[in-house]
Amino acid sequence: MGANRRYGDRSPADHLERAERIRHVWVAPSAKHPDMAPYPGLLITWQRRDGQWWAHVAMILPEGAVVLNWLPAARLRPAAAAPPTTGR
Repeated sequence: MGANRRYGDRSPADHLERAERIRHVWVAPSAKHPDMAPYPGLLITWQRRDGQWWAHVAMILPEGAVVLNWLPAARLRPAAAAPPTTGR
């Protein structure tokens, strides 16, 4: 994928204070199922792997389970007042 267009070769979080790095996000459940509703999550940190950015995210699944996982940046969207609309 190459360098991040906005941040080049540095982490998107490098310029933020630690408390500002944790962000609310919407997590796409799967690249294979883009029509599913996104999960709410907290972005904890970024890591560069094999030329692309990965995010360590705590997310809440529909059944209420909290899961920590590393996900590709493409599966995240900044949280707004409401979740992004799906194709439904």
